Amino acid sequence: MHDDTADLPPTRDECRALLATLTGEVAAIKTRIAAADLERQRRRGRVDPFEFRQWRAALSDRQRQIERITRHMSALPSPREALKDQLIEVLRADYDDDAWRAALDKAHLRLSQRREMA
Repeated sequence: MHDDTADLPPTRDECRALLATLTGEVAAIKTRIAAADLERQRRRGRVDPFEFRQWRAALSDRQRQIERITRHMSALPSPREALKDQLIEVLRADYDDDAWRAALDKAHLRLSQRREMA
């Protein structure tokens, strides 16, 4: 089975940086299209259809990449979740099974009491 996220950044910060780059590329492509259209109007001619198709394909490709990265980023753990996972991993090593089960029971009890109060 193919992992379609293997080529995507592993962190939210890296995703944000890539999104910024892609957004800049989208803006540059749109600027080239607009400039070509202004030049076409100036000379009362036509835009090269091959070049225009290439620009549109590049624009669509970048927009698909932005959508894919945005979906991937929403699936990544938040910084708080990542810290929680690391904290559990660190603390779990210090507890035997009975102590860990007791700590989980206590945490569940506190959570249910908070919900009742809300």
